[in-house]
Amino acid sequence: MEQSSMVFQKDGKNYLQLDCENAKELSMKLGEKTYPFTKDGKKWILELPFSTAVNYVQICVDGQEVLLPELPIGHGYCHLYNYIELPDGNELTEIRDIPHGTLVHEFYMSDISNNWERFIVYLPPCVPSAGLPVLYLQHGFGESEISWTTTGKANIILDNLIEMGKIKPFALVMCDGMVKEKFGLEERLNHVLLERMLVEEIIPMVEKKYQFGGCKEKRGMAGLSMGSVQTTRTVCCHPDLFSKVGIFSGFSCAASAALLSAFALSARLTPAEPWSFVLIEVYDFLNRFLNISYSTSLISQS
Repeated sequence: MEQSSMVFQKDGKNYLQLDCENAKELSMKLGEKTYPFTKDGKKWILELPFSTAVNYVQICVDGQEVLLPELPIGHGYCHLYNYIELPDGNELTEIRDIPHGTLVHEFYMSDISNNWERFIVYLPPCVPSAGLPVLYLQHGFGESEISWTTTGKANIILDNLIEMGKIKPFALVMCDGMVKEKFGLEERLNHVLLERMLVEEIIPMVEKKYQFGGCKEKRGMAGLSMGSVQTTRTVCCHPDLFSKVGIFSGFSCAASAALLSAFALSARLTPAEPWSFVLIEVYDFLNRFLNISYSTSLISQS
């Protein structure tokens, strides 16, 4: 990173530098903590209290939360945030001069929500989609189908892992889990509907179109936070459809363990066995580079 950029390194430390000359006070919120900037001439400078790749922050100018167009903007929990990106040290989140996969935005009218729904399909580079395994990956509350490929950079991570030979190619399907059920002119949030939409509409439609998945042995599902609830509900109600599951920031360790143990029994799986499927590596990388602390639940086919 260059010294002249907003985010720069000095003596092995990361700093954020902002040009708010007329501000009387500048600070940055990170979770429950607030970090004050120090004014240096016309610039405000803060030593960043993190070293992870993607970090949601809230900048405050004179006590007021603001959204800075100079920094990347993401969203989570129905709120817009600035976020700060730092090098991950392994180039996994960096765009490199290698073959890149394709992101396809799909739209359809759902009979279940009575509304237009959308999802994104990631197709890995240099291989046909027919016959590939597929992972259905769900976001957290207040996010959308774009979150995994914007702030999450899941497609860039997969491109790099494939090029490094650390995983075999597979497809990724990311649905909008903030399902809004339509009643006339009114829309109501009903994220529970995603289970039916996946099983009855999305999986049949997308796997017919791209010819990946096609059986439980080539199909997995994972989710973060609210997406972990949707994932647990879906795989436990439909063990005949999924053979792999990943739970990030699980809604309850005890509840997750109980439900997923039931899933393992009904699907004739054995917990804690080495995976014959490559998804575990991607779960690990997504977890580590998005700084998510998740509770349990990697279950493998015996």
